Amino acid sequence: MSTLHPDAPLVRLPNEADAGLRSRGYRAARQGELVRLSPGTFVSASEWSALDADQRYRTLVVAASERLHADDVLSHWSAAALWKLPTIGAWPSTVHVT
Repeated sequence: MSTLHPDAPLVRLPNEADAGLRSRGYRAARQGELVRLSPGTFVSASEWSALDADQRYRTLVVAASERLHADDVLSHWSAAALWKLPTIGAWPSTVHVT
């Protein structure tokens, strides 16, 4: 999959224990400093609040896409969001994958 660019910089916590880095990241999320997008992937709360609904969903899709299997393909509304196509109503809260 090609590299996708989120609308806000992502904060990725390492999978392995790293001198408390993971615990500091999860603590920051509990305190409202970070917003969790997918396991181990966050965005700063200030960056998140500055995004509009389209940008938020695109950022969520990019964060989720990093955890996909190589054969998975973003589809439906998630693909439409990355192509910056318009939508009627709100974006879903889930990422669509085929």
